[in-house]
Amino acid sequence: TMEKSKVSETSSDDKMREIDTKMVLRTKDGVSTIYDVVPVVGTSNVNLVPSSGPSKILHTTFACCSPNGVHVFFQTSNRGIVRRCCREDNKVVEDDSGVTWEDSQGVQYMAFSPLGTYFVTFERPSKPDTTTTTTTVPNNVKVWNAQNGGAHIYGMFCKTFSKSSWPYIRWSNNEEFCLALTSAAAKEILIYANNDFQTCLKRVRMNHITEQLITSFSIAPQTAEGVVVFHAFSPEKKGQPSRFVLLRYPDRLGASAEKQLPLAAKSFFQAEEVTVKWSPRGDRAIVLTQTSVDTTGDSYYGSTQLHLFSTDEDPSMNNTSIQVSLEKVGPVSSVEWCPDKTKKVSCFLAISGKMPALAALYNGLTGQPIYIFGEQHRNTISWSPSGRFFCLAGFGNLAGGMDFMDVNKSKKIPQYHPINETTGEVLVTYGNTAPSAGSFGWSPDSRMFHVSTIAPRMNVDNGVRIYKYNGYGPICDYTEQLLPDKLISAEFLPPRLGEPLAERPQSPPPCRNAKLVESIPAGNANRGTSTTTPGISANSIGTVVQAYVPPSARRAASGGGTTLAERLRKEKESQTIGARKVVPAQYTKPASSSIVTGRTIPGMAPIVSSSNKKKGKPKRPAATKEEITDEQKKNTSVNNQEEEPAVAESSATATDPEKRAKKINKMLKQIEELKARDPSQLNDDQKKKIGSESALQEELAGLSI
Repeated sequence: TMEKSKVSETSSDDKMREIDTKMVLRTKDGVSTIYDVVPVVGTSNVNLVPSSGPSKILHTTFACCSPNGVHVFFQTSNRGIVRRCCREDNKVVEDDSGVTWEDSQGVQYMAFSPLGTYFVTFERPSKPDTTTTTTTVPNNVKVWNAQNGGAHIYGMFCKTFSKSSWPYIRWSNNEEFCLALTSAAAKEILIYANNDFQTCLKRVRMNHITEQLITSFSIAPQTAEGVVVFHAFSPEKKGQPSRFVLLRYPDRLGASAEKQLPLAAKSFFQAEEVTVKWSPRGDRAIVLTQTSVDTTGDSYYGSTQLHLFSTDEDPSMNNTSIQVSLEKVGPVSSVEWCPDKTKKVSCFLAISGKMPALAALYNGLTGQPIYIFGEQHRNTISWSPSGRFFCLAGFGNLAGGMDFMDVNKSKKIPQYHPINETTGEVLVTYGNTAPSAGSFGWSPDSRMFHVSTIAPRMNVDNGVRIYKYNGYGPICDYTEQLLPDKLISAEFLPPRLGEPLAERPQSPPPCRNAKLVESIPAGNANRGTSTTTPGISANSIGTVVQAYVPPSARRAASGGGTTLAERLRKEKESQTIGARKVVPAQYTKPASSSIVTGRTIPGMAPIVSSSNKKKGKPKRPAATKEEITDEQKKNTSVNNQEEEPAVAESSATATDPEKRAKKINKMLKQIEELKARDPSQLNDDQKKKIGSESALQEELAGLSI
């Protein structure tokens, strides 16, 4: 453990932790517990302590936090859905016993409306009831009121479940409109208003002629009254391309399907599924298209493309999309919008290219890159709720490296580690690596970041590790009763709905007893420097086409081995792209130009300025008429000497009697074969060739061979 009272940064962080911060953990034995994240006095560490009150729930199958940041819902095998309320007094209380949800024991999936007023559930389809005269199939997709409990208020039957289509029922930001997809692949989307599920206002179809199936849809996070913007996607089928459209109700959807006027539409020939990311204001949408097979053969995992759509009636977009010019060509590992709504121009982060992948910040209006954060082994982007900080991590099959950035400063956040007062030695090691990460997320105050190792992905070293916003830590390593494979899920409670998220900057560096720790590993010190010209344009990093080298010769061609260790060593010692600001391509006037700018008469030759002529250099005297004549004679004689052998060779070939006689005999033989054919079947060229027989015979006789 760290020595106490070593970092003066603790006081500023204690003010931060006055905000109620909680976590929900669920273990393999079905026990879910709500924890308080409390600071350790005298240090910058935190600890997880069970909340006061009924914070432990038994026999749970999953836990789901409401977007209002107050309620936590648990699915139990014996009681169905159970709710816990985290109130202002920092206590967890059990809701009134009358608040129950009938027949909810079989719920498997759960999703909330934006304000947390309703939630939709999915259950495994059950067999139809054959005891009655009319065979009815029980509804397995249900809508419930999250405030007062009771029975479900709407239900429908869905035979299959698809994670890409879930939830099948979604609400607009203000919950004025509700859209429903009747199945995982339906022909139409149903639109309801004010949660009146008895009256369908509109049935939206992708194509009223071919009746394409809609497999996914989502709603833009807009707050305008009386308007809802959403997308619909239909995959390719039987040679027909996939179709993506942006629609707006009610002004752009007429009474009939023929009068639908989409805000934007595009057809894709290589898009089996799409992932749509909406900007915080809902005016832009990023569409990530994916295919399981890459026809070019560049990637085993398929191909991806990134497109930018606009929900505004922007004439520059022309009702279509902009393909984002990725700074490094290759598969897109992750893309996320900055959640800050106060920015004048929205921006988004994208990680693209083969490993080491390149992370870059892009303009949300034009899709052009703004800043490049360099090449590293990263595949995950996680923004803090305030939009000030973000984490670039290499989770999954990567080593778990993490970089914490400040978007306002466009650089990595520095870390100050405590040191020993007498020896000056750093008391803690650099801990910016979280291997075997199964879940992760930011605290509601944007000052902590948790990385958890969970089962069944990893059946060893299960636990919760919490880092500070700058990557310092872990300041909490909670493994109590979780080892080796007991933890199933872990997450922070979201921020309270409507609570302003203050954009708190970085804490000031400590005045003493701390040392700035650099994160550049040895052998890669040039990672932070740019290896390209500062004025290069965007989209400058692409794939280099190389010649095929057989496996037996690859070791010699690459200058090293092909084993994993040798390739990793070679990549570590090589120079990678560093962080830099992208300078847009601009026209620059050539330095050697001597043309005078300004108005000129059309068709007139450009005027050469006398001021651009070099001064002080003596002019070359003009050659006399006699010198020009002598020079021309020399050039003519040299050219004649070079052309004489070629002319002699061609004339010898033309006058060689043996070669000519051989060619004539060949032509006469072809004429004899034409004579043996039916004259009615010969064309004009063949008849003309037969007519030249006498002339060829005379020429052959004249050769006297």
